[in-house]
Amino acid sequence: MTDFKLDGTDKKIIKMLQNNSRVHVSEIARKIGNMTENAIRYRIDKLESEGFISTYTIRLNRKKFGKDITAIFNLNVLPENINRAVDLLKTMDSLTEIYLTTGTYSITAIGYFQDRNELTKFITQNLKKIKMIDYDVITVLDRIKHELYAI
Repeated sequence: MTDFKLDGTDKKIIKMLQNNSRVHVSEIARKIGNMTENAIRYRIDKLESEGFISTYTIRLNRKKFGKDITAIFNLNVLPENINRAVDLLKTMDSLTEIYLTTGTYSITAIGYFQDRNELTKFITQNLKKIKMIDYDVITVLDRIKHELYAI
């Protein structure tokens, strides 16, 4: 890798691709205003080859799948039980993100559920499989901002 540095135009391109990975190069060029499509393609190729862009993906609308509740699980697990807890959490389909964390809780996980009944069933049947000291469940009322990466 070289000493490639992002400039403002690169950041604009990345933000547009984050918002819609299928955005056409012509649309990016039009919104930026002072660049040709070829110049945009060159920059995207450079961002990919330098590793700033690693893959293109889609973002699903969880509500279309009936997942109306977002829950954040904070788990306090003894150090000797963390690996087993993470292995168990990884098998739980309702969870989409799992993090090892510092502070009061050692693991944070995020999951999506159809309703309170499904969430309650998950807590009483799945979380009880994990040896925990303590846990906390937070339900999200409204998502205010969601960006995968702030650049």
